[in-house]
Amino acid sequence: MRNRPVSDPSDPRTHLAAERTFLAWIRTGISLIAFGFVIEKFDFFLRRLAVFFHAAGPRHANFSGLGLAFILLGLATLLVGGASYLGTIRRLRRGEYRPKTTLLLVYGAVLLTTTVILVIAVAGMRS
Repeated sequence: MRNRPVSDPSDPRTHLAAERTFLAWIRTGISLIAFGFVIEKFDFFLRRLAVFFHAAGPRHANFSGLGLAFILLGLATLLVGGASYLGTIRRLRRGEYRPKTTLLLVYGAVLLTTTVILVIAVAGMRS
């Protein structure tokens, strides 16, 4: 079953499945970008709150880089999803579709590395 060619690449269900996958990539990318903006706004809110109460903000509570990291991760997700979709459609039209795992494995490794770095950064803020 591995790397089996599509039996009928002109079947509309195959193209619709590729579109659904692309829409999932878009939804995930937009969610990551929105979460990054929420973190940025929360950082801004904490700073304004500290000014309002004439208090020093928490020592390590700087979420600015964290929000930017999520925004960039969301943009990368949109780019990887678009590249994956275009490659899938191109291979389907040629009738030689085989799953391309290299791009997804590289993106997964980048996502895992970014997540580990963000967890370490958040853990460092707490100590």
